[in-house]
Amino acid sequence: ARQIMAYLDELTPEKTIAINGTDYAYIYNLRDAPFADFVTDWGEVIRLISYTMPSGDINYGQQFDIVLQLINLGPIDKNLNLLLRVVNQEGYELERYEWRPAGIATVDWRKDELWHHRTAVTTTVAAPPGLYRVEVAFFDPETQVRLPAVQTRSGDPIGDTLVLDYLVVDHIPTAPALPLDPPAQLDNKVTLLGTSMTHDDGTALAEHPAHPGEAVHVQVFWQTNGLMAVDYTAFGHLVGPDGQLATQHDQQPLAGFVPTTLWYPGQIFVDEYTLTIPAEATPGEYPLHMGMYDLATVTRLPINRNGEFVGDSVVVAVINVQ
Repeated sequence: ARQIMAYLDELTPEKTIAINGTDYAYIYNLRDAPFADFVTDWGEVIRLISYTMPSGDINYGQQFDIVLQLINLGPIDKNLNLLLRVVNQEGYELERYEWRPAGIATVDWRKDELWHHRTAVTTTVAAPPGLYRVEVAFFDPETQVRLPAVQTRSGDPIGDTLVLDYLVVDHIPTAPALPLDPPAQLDNKVTLLGTSMTHDDGTALAEHPAHPGEAVHVQVFWQTNGLMAVDYTAFGHLVGPDGQLATQHDQQPLAGFVPTTLWYPGQIFVDEYTLTIPAEATPGEYPLHMGMYDLATVTRLPINRNGEFVGDSVVVAVINVQ
């Protein structure tokens, strides 16, 4: 599981086992370690402490398990249901489990008891390819009210649903129509590989110029370099021939569907933006600048290409407006 690997990457092993000079295994002291970021409490009665699931791409017809390790924190006076969804950004559910966790009535759980919940998932050919996330929540089936969730490590509320991890069904496109050469490295955390841009009718923007008032659709291809501790916001700023900002689109990548703190090294994400050319736009060339920033501080990530610093944004394409 990706978040397990990310958590262990934060820790220093107490012992390393090497064979023929190659590290073979690491031993960690988890008793004294801080909780992982994904460890979550619901209603002060149920805690998710660990989980397992595949971390690679899932093929059609493949069966796999999602296993949750849950601990009872205190008496539960009613039978609660677990809601586990594997869902894509358009709302298609690859899996939906909505019943008692581990199949056991929660009123019968004893304090500090460990429960293993297993959901079997089959990837059918009806499932659209692409990115899916795993969501976990608990609720009262009589009232349909979900229990509030807090991150155990910080005590911060996270709403009522934990976005636990993600998986890829079949594949994600990896080749932008307009690759950046060389690619742009954003603080060595993420690489901007390039873009694909289309008109409303799906034709490539390179084939026909854009027009005032038209919406331009931009796909941005990101590749993760390393684990990120911040949920970054991306920006696309279209600048007019006069050097002034013509239009912009700022958002968390994937509209926050899988925040950057869950991105795992090597994974490619295809992010979509829409930029509407102003109705009063004058003809000319409009460069599209892109980058990322920390919303809390509005600090942009520095960008380099081939090891050379180029600023805090990079021109990914130039749109011809006629």
